[in-house]
Amino acid sequence: MPVGAYFMGTVGDPRDDCRMVPNREATSEDLANIGVEVSKIDMTSDWEKHVDNLMTVYGMNYRDEVQINRASMPDFDERSKKFYEEHLHRDPEVRFIKSGTGFFDVRSIEENLVTVRMFQSAPKWISYARCKDGDEVEERSRYLKQIGIEH
Repeated sequence: MPVGAYFMGTVGDPRDDCRMVPNREATSEDLANIGVEVSKIDMTSDWEKHVDNLMTVYGMNYRDEVQINRASMPDFDERSKKFYEEHLHRDPEVRFIKSGTGFFDVRSIEENLVTVRMFQSAPKWISYARCKDGDEVEERSRYLKQIGIEH
């Protein structure tokens, strides 16, 4: 499962990217330092056995499945607000994406918010902030040159 993680900057609308400017990616080490582990489960195999194994390893005894989208959640806008409120869970959690994408925010050792983006397959695009670092992206440089702007 491809994962992208980045440190969050100022949060206006929590549905926005909210990256730091300049962007600061969170490394595997950053995630491991706070106990976040990432693994891939092959959806063509018996994936439920893998999830059952994770539950055993971490001593979990409860799981549920949610579909978070407008079609399956009648009052989507109201119910989804709870996902934007920072909260804690007393027990370990496994987040598993069967389809689509998922975003989970966690706190770094330094108490900074980190967004973890999870996908079943690699995203077809990556957004870059329009900042100094964004202007250094090769594709952006080619685009600027193509439209006659040198930077």
